[in-house]
Amino acid sequence: LMISTLLIVLSIAFYPQKGIAVCFTASEILGWSKNAQNALFQNSVGMIGIVAAQMKPKFARCVDEWYFASPTLEDQRNDQIRAMMGKHAGFHPQAIILALVQKACGSLKD
Repeated sequence: LMISTLLIVLSIAFYPQKGIAVCFTASEILGWSKNAQNALFQNSVGMIGIVAAQMKPKFARCVDEWYFASPTLEDQRNDQIRAMMGKHAGFHPQAIILALVQKACGSLKD
């Protein structure tokens, strides 16, 4: 099960679908409580870091420093993610989060 889950995550990372979401959008996330949003953001960034640790350790360290360095920084990143979701409410939330992480840490593909 773990290997198949990792393969799914990797296939999404290397063969992303269009960012425009049909059924699950950032606007839905923005309707959730702030705590629920923060949990999704933390889990999403954490999973990006886990995948990156297997393929690109320098990228994974950047993710940790970018998001998990301190509770204050984590709150700032959550606000940054929320703001970007507000600007791109029709996109899938994972696409927005990955775009922000890659903006800070470079491409996960290379």
